[in-house]
Amino acid sequence: MKNLSIMNTFLLLSLSLFSCGSGTSTSLDSKDAFITGNYPAAAGNTIYFEKVIPNGAERIDSALVGKKGEFFIMKKAKEMNYYRLRFNDKQNNKVESLFLLTDSTEKINLQVKGNSFTENTIIKGSKESVRLAELILRVNALQKSGDSLNVIFNNASDVDKNQLAPQFNEIMGKKNEKLQTYVRKVIDEDPTSLVALEAVGRLDKVQDRAYFKKVADGLAKVHPKNPFAANFIATVNVPGQLSIGDEAPELALPDPEGNIFKLSSLRGKYVLIDFWASWCRPCRMENPVVVAAYNKYKDKGFTVLGVSLDRDKTSWTNAIAQDNLTWKHISDLQFWQSEAAKLYGVSSIPKCFLLDKEGRIIAMDLRGPALDATLSQILK
Repeated sequence: MKNLSIMNTFLLLSLSLFSCGSGTSTSLDSKDAFITGNYPAAAGNTIYFEKVIPNGAERIDSALVGKKGEFFIMKKAKEMNYYRLRFNDKQNNKVESLFLLTDSTEKINLQVKGNSFTENTIIKGSKESVRLAELILRVNALQKSGDSLNVIFNNASDVDKNQLAPQFNEIMGKKNEKLQTYVRKVIDEDPTSLVALEAVGRLDKVQDRAYFKKVADGLAKVHPKNPFAANFIATVNVPGQLSIGDEAPELALPDPEGNIFKLSSLRGKYVLIDFWASWCRPCRMENPVVVAAYNKYKDKGFTVLGVSLDRDKTSWTNAIAQDNLTWKHISDLQFWQSEAAKLYGVSSIPKCFLLDKEGRIIAMDLRGPALDATLSQILK
């Protein structure tokens, strides 16, 4: 089960990337403390409060944990961002981190009742930190369960694997769907939150393109200057990059008779946008497959829009006739400089996009039997 979150990526970075910060807070006066905490298992050690940045962390403050586990972080977080409390557990040779989402307006109280931040930590005073902690806890639990099953399956004999494979795949599929359902719910609750940014990394960028776009749009409104958000927004909004879930950009180009034809005029039908050219041998070899699909499903609400990257009109129209391509065709005859190719990010052909009745992309690059298999499921 994949895990592409910011927190896990960050934990892989070198722990030596820290800037100079304040000394250790030793005051036991909690009145003005930004974070008050109790962590008996860490008594006598130092806890560091740090701002998470793309290439490491910046020290903000630190606190000595008292004999009874009490500690106080005096310096506040500034802008809303990812922060963490870090504890170097030398006795067990490990580094613990508790991630927070907060700003200067909050006062946080922590109660760590177990032997680590992950065992039994109660967070109060920071709604986003609570949501982030719950997300990380639930996702890690599901992933740990999946990893345990993977170990059992991988250690089985080849004979047992063949027998167990169907059941194993079904169980793992259900676990993955449970994870994705939960993650989508978190995003739907507030796509403008940095919690949503942490959540969306658990989804598939192609299959869940709509959720990536929802989070990018939300963060652009509320956190445009946050470095993690800005990087995510830039990654999602790459010009010319289209994915499943996107609304297909409008196309308005001349047909062979010179009349402007618009893609949007085909709304209400499933449309295969087929990028091809008369000079493209793989395209010509694929054309019979598209013809067969068109003839089979055209009476069930399916059609094709051919978009040619030709530069010679005669070659284009001859190929249409020779290959019996009886659907609508458009082209600006600009070869690789075609505006349609630029708009759809097409760098090689054949290339196709299957749209639903509302004009959203539901599949791409359906070649050979894959085209008929997909249409047979949609147009039953």
